[in-house]
Amino acid sequence: MKMTRMPSFDEDLDVSVMSDPRELREELLKSYTYIEKKNHEILNLEEQNLVLREELNHEKQKVIELKRAANTQKEESQKVNGDMEMNQWLTEEVTLLRNSVSEMQEKLGQAVQREEFLKSELADARSQTNKATDIHNEEMGRLSVTVGDQLVQVERELAQRTKELSEATEPFLKHAYGLLVAARKAVQQIESASGRPARQVPQLYDLRSRDLAGSFRSILKLLKYMVEVLAQHTGMPNPFDKQGAGNEEKFSVCDSVSSLASSAQASDLGSQRSALRPPNSGCVAGSQRECGGNKARDDKAARMRSRLSSQYFPGQLQAPDPENTPDKEQLQPEVEVESTSKRWMCYLQD
Repeated sequence: MKMTRMPSFDEDLDVSVMSDPRELREELLKSYTYIEKKNHEILNLEEQNLVLREELNHEKQKVIELKRAANTQKEESQKVNGDMEMNQWLTEEVTLLRNSVSEMQEKLGQAVQREEFLKSELADARSQTNKATDIHNEEMGRLSVTVGDQLVQVERELAQRTKELSEATEPFLKHAYGLLVAARKAVQQIESASGRPARQVPQLYDLRSRDLAGSFRSILKLLKYMVEVLAQHTGMPNPFDKQGAGNEEKFSVCDSVSSLASSAQASDLGSQRSALRPPNSGCVAGSQRECGGNKARDDKAARMRSRLSSQYFPGQLQAPDPENTPDKEQLQPEVEVESTSKRWMCYLQD
C-alpha cells in the first residue's frame, strides 16, 4: 500500500504544480477527510480531558474526605486516650475510696462501741446523781429550817439593837442640838468680834435625818471649828494645827479616839462572834457531813448578819467574813481600830 503524505497545514499548498483538477479535488477531499478525522480526535481528546478532570475532582474529593476522616480518627484516638487516662484515674480513686470506706467503717464500729460505753456510764452517773439529789434535798430542807431560825434570831437581835441605839442616840442628838446651836452662835460672834477674816461655819445636822454617821460627823466638824476659834481667841495652842508644839495634844486626841474605837469594836466583835457561833461548835468523829452543814449554815447566817448590820448601822464596824478569814484566832481588833481612828481623824481634818 502506497502511503501518501498528507499535506501539513503549516506548509503552503502550491496549487500551480497541480495541473489536473481531479488531483486537486482528491487533495481537497483528503484534506477534508483528514481535518474531520483530526476534529474527531480533538473532540475525543476533549471528552477524555473532561472525564479525566472529573476523575481528578473526584479523587480530590476523596483526598479531602480521607483527610477529614484522618482528622476525625485522630480526634477519636485522642478522645479514647483521654477516656483511658480518666478511666485509670477513676480506678485509682475508687481504690482509695474503698480503702477510706473500710477505715471509716472501722472508726464507726469503734464509735458505736464508745457510744454504748458512754451510755452505760451516763446511766450510772444519772442514778448516782438522783441519789445525791435526794440526799441534797434532804440536807437543804434541814439547812433552810436552821438558817430560817437563825435569820429570825438575827433580825430580832438587830431590831433590839436598833431600838437600843435609837433610844440612846435620839435623845442625845435632840438635847445636844440646842446646846450646839447656842455654842455655834457664840463662837461665831467671838470670831466676828476678833476682826479676823470670817471662815465658813459648819452646818449642824438635821434632826429628821436617820444618818447617824453624818450627824456625828457634823458635830465633830463643828467642835473642831469651835476649838480653832477659841484657840485663836485665847492664845492656846491649836491641837489640830499641823505645825508647832500642838502635835502632842493632837496625838493625845488621836489616842483618845483610838481607845474609844478600840473598846467599841472589842465589844461589837465579842457580841458578833457570840451571835455567829453555832449551837454545837464541836464536831464528833463520824459526823463530818453534819459538821460541814453546820459550818455552811453558820457562814450564811454570818453573811446575812453582816448585810443587815451594814443596812441598819452604816457607820458601825462590820464583822469579818468567815469565807475570807483563814483563821479566826488571827483576827486582831487593832487593825480595825487603826482604820477607825484614821476615819474619825479624816472627819476632823476635812
